[in-house]
Amino acid sequence: MNQIQSHLIVTATLKDPYAAAKVIAFYAHSNGKSSLFYAERLLLCLQNKSTFIWNTMIQAFVEKNEPVRAFSLYKHMLESNYVPNNFTFSFVIRACIDVLNLPMGLCFHGQVVKFGWQSYDFVQNGLIHLYANCGFMDLARKLFDMSTKRDVVTWTCLINGYLKFGQVLIARELFDKMPEKNPVSWGAMIAGYVQVGFFKEALEVFNDMQVSGFKPNHASIVGVLTACAF
Repeated sequence: MNQIQSHLIVTATLKDPYAAAKVIAFYAHSNGKSSLFYAERLLLCLQNKSTFIWNTMIQAFVEKNEPVRAFSLYKHMLESNYVPNNFTFSFVIRACIDVLNLPMGLCFHGQVVKFGWQSYDFVQNGLIHLYANCGFMDLARKLFDMSTKRDVVTWTCLINGYLKFGQVLIARELFDKMPEKNPVSWGAMIAGYVQVGFFKEALEVFNDMQVSGFKPNHASIVGVLTACAF
């Protein structure tokens, strides 16, 4: 691959954003931090960048647990006068979730609104997840209530937030209102009940899940085994 990449540089093919994205993506998603940082250097040397290429690199930093580098590259992207899109924000918000960086998340939320991406479901889900994980349930609920495209992920993110901070009754109310459930949402409700010592209720939810035709996942099994021990 080094020979191919060198040839591309010599022939100036890397001026083509599509060819450049292929090379950068190869290094960014290769094993090892050295390849990741080499991909970043390639990106910064490019004359003709694109939002897609910036996103490729930001995503790689997030996936390889380098949130600070992802934030730094996002800042560099803005300073270079490139406009972030919904994918950009989904990646940097995910980085905020991974490290529970609420101040940075609030900053990104403001820019989501500024650039007009607040109505995109996976951006909304990311923000709901961030606020819920950080205990800012009022903000999470406000975004949830504003959402017009609530899928099972949206519902489960909010329910998990309430459960995490012991607001089991509110979580159950939302759970009962879910238009559709999946094994993750069932498992979250069971684990939430176990967490606060509502073992009977946990077993009842497990039974309801089986009656509804869902197979238990790992969280459900661990939860029900714990409940049975009491």
